[in-house]
Amino acid sequence: MDTKLSHAITYAQQGYRLLPVKPNSKVPFLKEWTKKATRDPAILEDYWRQYPQANIGLATGEDSGCFVLDVDVKKDAPGEQSLEELESEYGVLPETLKAKTPTGGFHYFFRHPGGRLGNRANFRPGLDIRGDGGYVLVAPSIVEGKAYGWLNEGTPLAEAPDWLLELLHEGPKPTVPGDGPRRGKASCAP
Repeated sequence: MDTKLSHAITYAQQGYRLLPVKPNSKVPFLKEWTKKATRDPAILEDYWRQYPQANIGLATGEDSGCFVLDVDVKKDAPGEQSLEELESEYGVLPETLKAKTPTGGFHYFFRHPGGRLGNRANFRPGLDIRGDGGYVLVAPSIVEGKAYGWLNEGTPLAEAPDWLLELLHEGPKPTVPGDGPRRGKASCAP
């Protein structure tokens, strides 16, 4: 069995909905991926038969039971610093499933709290949320020649701390000059 397919089926057996993503990218093969992401092994086999080199997208949100805190460290994304500041003010994140991204960032996987929890880009500098209607790539997906990898595979998903959920439901944080919203194409992928 193809390695990525076997990983996708394992993730599906854990209750996650998956989708095929174009190789070496974060772009889904499926136009209506939010409706077509699945945990059905037969459908996953069909997807990977059609797209054998596909990366694995894990649909976040209530139906998969998770959301992801995406800590970016590339370019002008000081995600680690922002997370350190939040943890210093509110307390450290609980131990939860964690992945390393190809750019050196991190994905923290938390149990979905129920209700609507959408995606939030840059809710703090370098910190994004992938919730309902979002997805992230998971191991062993590869982008720009580098793989996603689990740092603590098998660790159960923790409940997000109340402070994090409260921050996600507040309005946007005021910006400083030159730190305005970014223009251009947006993506739900990490």
